[in-house]
Amino acid sequence: TTACIGAGSTYLVTNVGGVSYNWDPGVGGSVVGSGNSVTLTWSTIGSKTITVTPFNSCGNGPARTFNVTVSGVPAQP
Repeated sequence: TTACIGAGSTYLVTNVGGVSYNWDPGVGGSVVGSGNSVTLTWSTIGSKTITVTPFNSCGNGPARTFNVTVSGVPAQP
C-alpha cells in the first residue's frame, strides 16, 4: 500500500475476541489508537514495514508484517 508523509492512514487486522494487538511501524511512524485498527502517521519517506503482533494472557501469537511506501508531498507548480 502507499501513504503520504504527514498524513494519517488507518490500518486494521481482523478482530479476534480476547486478543489485543501490538503495532510497530518502525522508524518514522507513530501509532494513534489501539486494538485491531490504528492510525499511523509517517514522518519519513521510503519503504516501511509495519509489524502487528496479537497477544493475550497465554502469550504472543505469530507476528504479521506488511509493507508501505511513504511518498513526499509533490512540489507546487
